[in-house]
Amino acid sequence: EICQLVLQKYPELEPSLLGSILFEYSTQFLDENEKKEEKMSLEYKVYHPLSQTLLQSKNLILRGAPGTGKTYLAKEIAKELTDGNEDQIGFVQFHPSYDYTDFVEGLRPILVNDGQINFGLQDGIFKKFCQKARDAKKTGGQDNFVFIIDEINRGEISKIFGELFFSI
Repeated sequence: EICQLVLQKYPELEPSLLGSILFEYSTQFLDENEKKEEKMSLEYKVYHPLSQTLLQSKNLILRGAPGTGKTYLAKEIAKELTDGNEDQIGFVQFHPSYDYTDFVEGLRPILVNDGQINFGLQDGIFKKFCQKARDAKKTGGQDNFVFIIDEINRGEISKIFGELFFSI
């Protein structure tokens, strides 16, 4: 009901942004258990409301008209969560010909020493990113890793994610 009233007065607000604003406002009325979650975001020095949402839900989809700064915002949130460490940020832009072999793993041509071409299994961008994050966790390294998928609507999701779709 509150959302509807605010959207009537300010129709330019995105519903997700409005949800973030209302979330920030509601933190004044939290009980003790919920205040512990708020302290978690303060430990990570998170200031943007969408960064807090991403910390809690692990996934965030930004939507809106072209040219409204969704990619820029996603990169800024990633920088905030990783303290500006570019090694902890992965980025990919989907397009219609993108598929599982590009994203996760697949057979790719490999040039052998004698000039012959063979095919070998090679990791895709997402698998390489996950391995980098796992290795950093093993060595006690960085905490937050952020993977940004730009233009997700342009790719054919079932072709790109395959069975990985059920794990997300």
